[in-house]
Amino acid sequence: MKAAGMQAMVLILMALVPASWYWLKTGSADEALAPYEVAIDDPRVEAWHPLWIDARARGDYDIGHVTGAISLTEDGWDQMLPAVFEAWKPDRAIIVYCSADCEESEKVAMRLRDLGMDPVYYLKGGYEAWKRAL
Repeated sequence: MKAAGMQAMVLILMALVPASWYWLKTGSADEALAPYEVAIDDPRVEAWHPLWIDARARGDYDIGHVTGAISLTEDGWDQMLPAVFEAWKPDRAIIVYCSADCEESEKVAMRLRDLGMDPVYYLKGGYEAWKRAL
């Protein structure tokens, strides 16, 4: 009886080790996305040919940004918004991004949706995720 219990324990541990390794390696990538959040590896992103909106500070945008992205920040909203309307077409998705650890992209995306623009998403992992995907 004791041997059977010990064998069961070994089998359980053998199953937990690979499962734990998988969770540690992919845990953050497998997290569920929030509503209106999109991951850079989502195949729809490429198919959409989205209008990219950079919600980071203008200095960060000037250093580097997604190809073709338009700068739109909370601070410069009134001055920058007309450029977004000029570039956007109603059948074109918008993806807003900022840095990996900021929330500005979500705020800007919500404001654009409030203006009736649709669909508008924000990028999980921000500009850094886009750069890693290159």
